[in-house]
Amino acid sequence: FVVPDVVREHMKGVGERVYLQGMRNGSSIVSALNRADGKALWSKNLGRACSNDQGDGPRGTPTVDGDRLYVLTEGGDLWCLKTDGAEIWHRNILSDFGGPQIRWLISESPLVDGPHVVVTPGGRGAGMVKLDKMTGKTVWTASDLSDPAGYASIIAADVQGVRTYMTFTADAAVGVRASDGKLMFRY
Repeated sequence: FVVPDVVREHMKGVGERVYLQGMRNGSSIVSALNRADGKALWSKNLGRACSNDQGDGPRGTPTVDGDRLYVLTEGGDLWCLKTDGAEIWHRNILSDFGGPQIRWLISESPLVDGPHVVVTPGGRGAGMVKLDKMTGKTVWTASDLSDPAGYASIIAADVQGVRTYMTFTADAAVGVRASDGKLMFRY
């Protein structure tokens, strides 16, 4: 794997490493590259890659938080890894929360907000979920949000003094209260 100079100049990473998702031999993978020269440091197989008429493989990017890496595959597998690639926990957000696979596959990067990781499985009563980032255990599900997932990553903002998670679902732009998952708005 060789990274062209023009690409290397624009690579962003954490410290000396750049993390990215890709596909190899029919599997979804996450890899760490040396930021200075683009050489591969490690890769981890995350399971069978998904495909459709719009292309194969991952659609998101890993999220780095300290010594941890959060990776969501196109098939809904959410992984928490150490930054050396060692597994801490993983779960499938589609099967765990009853979300349907969307037409062009899961296309989201996990949001890490303090002690939590937030994603959109799109299940009934689980359009968005908040998990403990250390264990993967469910903190809350947005019980009044059942939209299928959209092709967007969640962002966090303080809206009139209320911490809010916002995203685009398949049906609307939504915001939920970060503390408990209550639906705040839907457009």
